[in-house]
Amino acid sequence: MRSHAAEFGVKPNRIGIMGFSAGGTVAGSAAFEYTAANRPDFAAPIYPAMHVVNTAKVPDDAPPLFVAVTGDDVFGFHTQCTALYDQWSAAGKKIELHIYPEGGHGFGMRKQNMITDNWIDRFGEWLDANGWFRDYRDLNHNGKKDVYEDASQPVDKRVNDLLAQMTLEEKAGMLFINGAPINTDGSLELNPAKAGEGTSAMLPAAVDNMNNLKMTHFNLWQIPADPAITAKWYNNLQKAAARTRLGIPITIASDPRNHFSNNIFSMSAVGFSQWPECPGFAAIGDEKLMERFADIVRQEYLAIGIRESLHPQIDLATEPRWPRISGNFSEDAQLTARMVTAYIKGLQGKDLKNGVACMTKHFPGGGPQNEGLDPHFPFQKGQIYPGNNFDYHLIPFEAAFKAGTAAIMPYYGVPMGQTDEDVAMSFNKSIITKLLREKYRYDGVVCTDWGLITDIRTPFFVWPARAWGVEKLSEKERVKKIIDAGVDQFGGESCPNYIIELVKEGSLTETRIDQSVRRLLRQKIRAGAIRRALCRRIESKNRRRQRRFPKRSRRRPAPLADAAEKPKEHTAAQKTGVENFCQKRVARSRRPLWHGSKRPKRRRLRHHPPEYALGTCRNN
Repeated sequence: MRSHAAEFGVKPNRIGIMGFSAGGTVAGSAAFEYTAANRPDFAAPIYPAMHVVNTAKVPDDAPPLFVAVTGDDVFGFHTQCTALYDQWSAAGKKIELHIYPEGGHGFGMRKQNMITDNWIDRFGEWLDANGWFRDYRDLNHNGKKDVYEDASQPVDKRVNDLLAQMTLEEKAGMLFINGAPINTDGSLELNPAKAGEGTSAMLPAAVDNMNNLKMTHFNLWQIPADPAITAKWYNNLQKAAARTRLGIPITIASDPRNHFSNNIFSMSAVGFSQWPECPGFAAIGDEKLMERFADIVRQEYLAIGIRESLHPQIDLATEPRWPRISGNFSEDAQLTARMVTAYIKGLQGKDLKNGVACMTKHFPGGGPQNEGLDPHFPFQKGQIYPGNNFDYHLIPFEAAFKAGTAAIMPYYGVPMGQTDEDVAMSFNKSIITKLLREKYRYDGVVCTDWGLITDIRTPFFVWPARAWGVEKLSEKERVKKIIDAGVDQFGGESCPNYIIELVKEGSLTETRIDQSVRRLLRQKIRAGAIRRALCRRIESKNRRRQRRFPKRSRRRPAPLADAAEKPKEHTAAQKTGVENFCQKRVARSRRPLWHGSKRPKRRRLRHHPPEYALGTCRNN
């Protein structure tokens, strides 16, 4: 283990292994009996197989624990490990428990050709995350802690330090976000045979755009049904990003994925919990339920690495012929305002460190489409506001600003007769700068809707760019007009070369580009991506077609007696547990994760958090 730690740049005396077993029973009482005086250099104990001797009292200076165990170990150590987890958690101490389905006695021995030794990698990542290796990630590989790598520094100071180290090419790449395919095996290389189906399968691999175009933002459309594959792909991509010059982590975004329906504007709820669409929540009108739903979405997104949501959609459904009203809450501005407040609170959390950044859309409201014709297509006729109701559509966005939405997306539509020029929202300086930036003093990220610069060309048709009102401008001129309007990022585009050309020819200043990059970096740092980018490990095999949200047993293992006081009862309890476990194992080949000696009754559950549902990681 010490030699493996060298791969992470850890000095040997910084690693402490207590209670380690690779083929026999080892007492784990050291976790309770070691004091600060006699374990000064112990980073953390690890227990692949552990026999807890004393769980009566958790020491005040208890170290953070990492516990790895298998569910099919004939000695039943996972039961004791679960008891230790409960005891440590109740005391408010840091602990992480990984229970792997298989591995057996002697778990972790590479020479035994076990199905997994992922616990070694998980342990290394855990040590790094808890600051045992060093209290920062050396992202630019210079061997010292830069200001942007120092979590104790103010966000703006870290942003300025990183921005000063970026080249023009790296800044330009950050201003673009586009779709990315996910290979069915989680690999990164471009492989059409493994890229699945749909639009994203025709796009370049994310790792290629990251290395060649310096892009650090991607969105997902079609993904594998197994969330574990997406998590694997995401972690692989973040590891590749860590090897780049500055190690800037990747941000992954997604359209809604938790609704029953599957229409062109949202993703099917495959591998995710299923809920009504937004009109259903508005019909219920329960803000607490709305926040709970958003919190569940937050947990599921974080479990596979999605850190930005291309929702909520808070356009008002004042035109019933508009085909996108299924994504809105209602035609009622006040009701929508209440719903979006709860939605953002649940999804972003108290801070973005444990939340998902909301890109609220579509400013300033896409509902009033003339004759209901959607501006995704060239036959659109613009947005009209009968009865001078332009301000009415802004009420939900005012609530979103107050709730602290991290980003805003304008729509494709043209606000007919509302500004000094009839051009689409993202090209419209009156909408973005005068209204959004100056009147509402919004300083978050503003990202265009997808595909405003380049045409989409397929073997069968050409889908023109949604550059309504500026169709005659060249692609590079469209980029300049959007930047001049006050927008920060280009959705659905991968052409940072235009930004570079505009700056070098003097049409745009690098200072203006820095404004947008600063907002994007601020969001990454607030999300904690600089400190820790990887998402939690998810088991890829659902044993026995395990339900998406399994019930955690109410039969929690009781803490074992204090060995010093009642050694006989403790020994008897252990023997009984082992005998019961062996008898049960004859009747069934596998055991449920972190359950007691009896399988709980199967009952329908509305929800359990993803750390129980999708993975085998319990972390407080």
